[in-house]
Amino acid sequence: MRSPIDAAYKICSQSRETLTHALWTCPLARNVWALGRRKWQKMACDEDQDFFNLTLSVAQCSTNEELQEWFMISWAVWDARNRYVFDNTQLQPSTILSTTLKYLEDFKKVSKLGATGVLSTT
Repeated sequence: MRSPIDAAYKICSQSRETLTHALWTCPLARNVWALGRRKWQKMACDEDQDFFNLTLSVAQCSTNEELQEWFMISWAVWDARNRYVFDNTQLQPSTILSTTLKYLEDFKKVSKLGATGVLSTT
């Protein structure tokens, strides 16, 4: 006998689980985005809008550096979702954002190492 699958999003139980809801319209996601760049805080997004189209809208008003941040934060919100669903661990929005920005900063530093593998201090 099959057990019914609950389509409600596990973090907030407010909506069916879609990529757009998980990464953008869920209260947890909105709280993470609210701590970030102002230009993204007020972006409108319909619950049924495809996340790809939302990302295209973001790309049109963002620099390459901002777009890197957008993708990193999106990944971090998804990672927080997975931690909640699979590990029963809920991270605070401020922790999600600060950890993500640190990862991005570290990535940029490592990218500057170049072929030598040594970070220049001069």
